[in-house]
Amino acid sequence: LFAILITVNKDENGKVKLGNFDFSCLLAACAGLLFSVILAHIDLRGNFKVQQIMYIEYFYMILYIAILMVVVDGYLFAISKGIWFIEYKNNLIPKYLFWPIVLTMLLVITIFAFY
Repeated sequence: LFAILITVNKDENGKVKLGNFDFSCLLAACAGLLFSVILAHIDLRGNFKVQQIMYIEYFYMILYIAILMVVVDGYLFAISKGIWFIEYKNNLIPKYLFWPIVLTMLLVITIFAFY
């Protein structure tokens, strides 16, 4: 997911590119990741017959949020019209904030689950 975010850039014509591909490839890649995460989550729920949300399921929820964040960032980057946060140095700020946001969500969930 981070590799997808890193490869999102604009070419000289202002068109969003995912490496050598376009924005629709970003959506396809994120849809494939979302589908595989959903299947893994369903498999986990099938192995454990509990009614509550287990601690490990929060990781799947964070992945859902991260996939959504990457898609929204790619979309805003594609249509951006003066959004400085997204436009700054070819989407650099969201690329720098990906890991701190994901790891902070993991830390917060871990703190709430065990303390």
